[in-house]
Amino acid sequence: MNEHLNMPRRVRVIFRVLAILSFVEGVGGVLLTIMNAKMVPIYITSDVLSVNSNQVARLLYAVSYISLPFNCMLLVAGVFLWKVQRRGLSVLAWVIIVELTSVTAAALIGAVRTMHGHELPDLGFFLGVAIFPVGLQVITAYPVVAGILIFFAYRYIGIPARKRG
Repeated sequence: MNEHLNMPRRVRVIFRVLAILSFVEGVGGVLLTIMNAKMVPIYITSDVLSVNSNQVARLLYAVSYISLPFNCMLLVAGVFLWKVQRRGLSVLAWVIIVELTSVTAAALIGAVRTMHGHELPDLGFFLGVAIFPVGLQVITAYPVVAGILIFFAYRYIGIPARKRG
């Protein structure tokens, strides 16, 4: 609690804004993930996919739930940030970096496999299902806003030095 009292007011405001944004993005992402998973039976029975099997259904469920850990970690980061703890900044930064890296890697792997002649049926559909919950962050520009606020928070409180020893 002493750390909370020693921080300047503008840093506490940045932490609280980041906490609220993280909560909103985390809850919105969890709700979109659940909605996306509830749509899997509709995807299977419709003519969207060329194959109708249990294996495809399991794959769609797995792809639907990929973003769930990231959204839960946004909620954890929000709790740390609301308590004005430094580790909230670290958790938030790593969640954003890992999430953007995984989405980019999934898109690149799909694109490279398609370019090299591996015909993956309905690849675009699977990537769309995987990236759908992340769409909220793209629309709200959350990673950009959070990145800027993280930068200012570290600038105001100073980056912690490593202990030598």
